[in-house]
Amino acid sequence: MPEGHVAPVVSTALENADLRDLIVQAMAELSVEHRAVVQLRLVDEMSLEETAKLLRCKPGTVNSRLHYACEHLRRKLSRTKSDG
Repeated sequence: MPEGHVAPVVSTALENADLRDLIVQAMAELSVEHRAVVQLRLVDEMSLEETAKLLRCKPGTVNSRLHYACEHLRRKLSRTKSDG
């Protein structure tokens, strides 16, 4: 095996892939309702009103679900970061 330095781009790409996998795993642990809110509000960048209308719930419910989903993701990802 050749010895040498791993190019930073390769190292960064591997770290990004690992992070993506952790996020996908953490998202899979969310309930369907929480996952939908994260997808619509944070990924698809829908407005609060659009999200509430699509999910047939009140804007306050969307905010609540988003809050709890983000807390779950934050805990999961920070725990994983401290483990690594």
